Amino acid sequence: MRNKKTFLLIVVFLFQSTLTFASKSDNIAVSISPVAFIVQEIGGDKIDVLTMVPSDSNPHLYEPSVRRMISFSESSRFFSIGSDFEKVWLDRLLSLNNNMKVQSITQHLPVTSGIKDPHVWMSPSNVKKMAEEVLSELINMKPADKSFFKSNYNSFAAKIDNIINKIDKTTKKCETDKFLTVHPVLGYFASEFHLKQIAVEKHGQEPSARYLSSLMETIKEENIKFIFSQAQVSQQYVKVIVDETDVTAEMIDPLSNNLFIMFENIWSVFNKYCR
Repeated sequence: MRNKKTFLLIVVFLFQSTLTFASKSDNIAVSISPVAFIVQEIGGDKIDVLTMVPSDSNPHLYEPSVRRMISFSESSRFFSIGSDFEKVWLDRLLSLNNNMKVQSITQHLPVTSGIKDPHVWMSPSNVKKMAEEVLSELINMKPADKSFFKSNYNSFAAKIDNIINKIDKTTKKCETDKFLTVHPVLGYFASEFHLKQIAVEKHGQEPSARYLSSLMETIKEENIKFIFSQAQVSQQYVKVIVDETDVTAEMIDPLSNNLFIMFENIWSVFNKYCR
């Protein structure tokens, strides 16, 4: 209901202001900061990237303002990762600008998680493939800048390859292939590096007392030493687990606006405990 009211406000605002929007050819819209990072790294100063969800907000709960929706409606492209958040708002964006082209950048990803999981960017190899899709589309948009985009992509891909090699070498040293996380955000990461993610939350639901008890047993049996947490989720159960076991809470930011730093932080956690 609230989404419908927001949309009506946009329509009324447009009508009252007699505004006519035309696509700005250099504007590219995305849903979250990690995708914006990929696009900006390849596009550089040749494009402007608009991000729907601020990096400190939860994409599942965030509702864009009227002003933000209007700003996004001016974009010529929407680079999609097929997230639920995008599905909620994309039809409304297209109704404001039916010239906006929606381009999926996740159609040919090399890493899967085996479950319904929207966090495709948590696999470095997936990020590299997404960057390749972005490169292709940017060249179609601005063929005169092809060499510029390709140079940026090559630099980006080299950094991702280095990250993959570092993480792969480090995770192979771990005593157990299992790791703990509050929110199931690392499924693709686990799949790429042959690990097993154990999430406190299941299907977006808080854990039962019985499930928490079984987690405590798994922690002891597998000698798990840390739990990944993030600022966007409740720390209630992190505190319970930390208080009852010897694990250490390690903060990561899956919605970081710098994926190089995000992966470096994840690597540093494994490097700290897997020697």
